[in-house]
Amino acid sequence: MASHFNAISDPRKKGSCYYSQKDVLMSAFSCMYFQEPSLLKFQQQMEDQQGSNNCRSLFGIENIPQSSQLRDVLDNIPSDAIAPIFKDFFSRLRRHKHLEGYAILPNVFNVQY
Repeated sequence: MASHFNAISDPRKKGSCYYSQKDVLMSAFSCMYFQEPSLLKFQQQMEDQQGSNNCRSLFGIENIPQSSQLRDVLDNIPSDAIAPIFKDFFSRLRRHKHLEGYAILPNVFNVQY
């Protein structure tokens, strides 16, 4: 997934950004993954208690942005830049037959997009 995120062009001015676009995108993904609305607070508590956090160890995130900074960066990324990630995930899920239990019509997930 990080390779997909790295392929998205970053319109921000180089050298003036504390958070890399990859860290922002991976942070947004980890918010969905962990179902945690305040990712920064949750991960900072874990860092304080255990000396590490899931964002760093599972997702390779170096700096976790605050929610407002996360939204500011995400708002400037066109949705069509993220679309290949969903296509890739869908293909993987279909290939490994993880979606078959959700099909209402037979062979609906065998359609090529």
